[in-house]
Amino acid sequence: MSTPLLQIRDLRVRFGPSCVLKGVTFDLARGEKLAIIGESGSGKSVTAMSVMRLLDEQAQSQGSIRFDGVEILGLSASEMQKLRGRRIAMVFQDPMTSLNPTATVGTQIRDVLRAHDIATPEGEVAHAASLLAQVGIHDPARCLTLYPHELSGGMRQRVMIALAIACAPDLLIADEPTTALDVTVQEQITRLLVELCAHRGIGLVFISHNLDLVGEFADRIIVMYGGEIVEDGLATEVMGLPKAAYTRRLLASIPRVTPGEAPDKQTGEVVLSAMAVSKSYPLARSAFQRLYDRRRVTALTPTDVAVSRGEVLGIVGESGSGKSTLARLLVGLDRPDQGEIRLNGRILRFQSRRDRVALGRELQLVFQGSQSALNPRKTIRRALVEAMATAEIHNPMTPESLMDMVRLDPGFLDRFPHQLSGGERQRVCIARALSARPKILIADEPTSALDVSIQKEIIELLKSLQRELGMTMVVISHDLGLVATLCNRVVVMQSGRLVEEGATTDVLQAPRDDYTKTLLHAVPRGLAGRDRFALGTQP
Repeated sequence: MSTPLLQIRDLRVRFGPSCVLKGVTFDLARGEKLAIIGESGSGKSVTAMSVMRLLDEQAQSQGSIRFDGVEILGLSASEMQKLRGRRIAMVFQDPMTSLNPTATVGTQIRDVLRAHDIATPEGEVAHAASLLAQVGIHDPARCLTLYPHELSGGMRQRVMIALAIACAPDLLIADEPTTALDVTVQEQITRLLVELCAHRGIGLVFISHNLDLVGEFADRIIVMYGGEIVEDGLATEVMGLPKAAYTRRLLASIPRVTPGEAPDKQTGEVVLSAMAVSKSYPLARSAFQRLYDRRRVTALTPTDVAVSRGEVLGIVGESGSGKSTLARLLVGLDRPDQGEIRLNGRILRFQSRRDRVALGRELQLVFQGSQSALNPRKTIRRALVEAMATAEIHNPMTPESLMDMVRLDPGFLDRFPHQLSGGERQRVCIARALSARPKILIADEPTSALDVSIQKEIIELLKSLQRELGMTMVVISHDLGLVATLCNRVVVMQSGRLVEEGATTDVLQAPRDDYTKTLLHAVPRGLAGRDRFALGTQP
């Protein structure tokens, strides 16, 4: 019997008095695809960081981690540095904070190639472009010249994977590599990782909260809860006949595209509409470059969208399809190049601060990233109080009543954002938006990057808010399961244009456009989709 590529025995990690890993033990064979699932705080990422030896000095580790027969916990910093990146690589969870914001993509990839002598100086650019092409970036030469903030979330995640596979490692640890990616890109990235394992014999540790996705390709699944492994077995057994009650609860929380589940369509008067709106942005980055380079990138072609009172409208599509651009136009953060936005039949105009304050009392936006949407230096109480003061409401709600509305403990008011979980931060963002008592709520990826149990809580919260307050909602998401359970009507966007719209049940069960069919085909199906990632299967 061959020696496992990775052996972890009785791994325990403490941060001061808190024990976050409690005797984790498992093996990974060469070429094996192992998925680790569980809620936030279950110990998934700490396990991965322990293998990479990236935990800070406060962490106290006990046990054994052997890679290819070598005890990792006994290596010096210089020895670990030679191993890290070259033979063990990691795709981190948040590409925006993992990439250097001051360096172009090309510079960051070339730095990795130089550090490990992978390519000659003359061949670095070509090698870097080849890596970007492997991860599905269509214009790699241009992407090499861009900075991370100039890329979409999906493109940043692809760059992270390109950096990880640059040295053809033996072990690849992917920590939520498909988080916040649309379903088609999710399938492409997963297929890439699966093919790397098959063709190069790479061992893969895939950390995720997307159970249906890992059920399609993983050989084995480990379920973690509270720093312990509660279930470990073949993917077909864990997904098909789970033994642990916690695993069954996770499976029951997955939002799925189910026939007849979507709410009935609302037929009230139109309260928010976009009429032939379009938006483009200059290709040149600096004002000086724009003097001689007048080219523009079209983010949104002339588009018509109408939202009825009390309706929940879903907008779906891939990264770069124009979803968020349309949301920014609807909420007044950007002005359309052409066309007009109407609120309650009146054209939106922003001639003064008073106009924006009045608009904020009519509609609010819940931003995509709860971590970056909240000021890390302000307590939750201060964030809510300032939002209410800005809205200039005569009888404002109290911070405590807002916390009750989003089902949060008022005791959290004196905490800072980093002291809350992702789901709790997202609820705070919703509470802040509700502080202005808006009649329309626009939610941009409200469940992105949240584990399935928290996703279910946020979905139920939005449903109850819509029922209790009678709010009109626009939900922007790449999660078709979320749209199916929450929205009355859906709009499908591709490359800045609207390709299909209609009642949610009609669009998701009997799509007319080929692109909509492609999106639905890419939705993870758990064990029912295992043939999709079988060797030799084409996308």
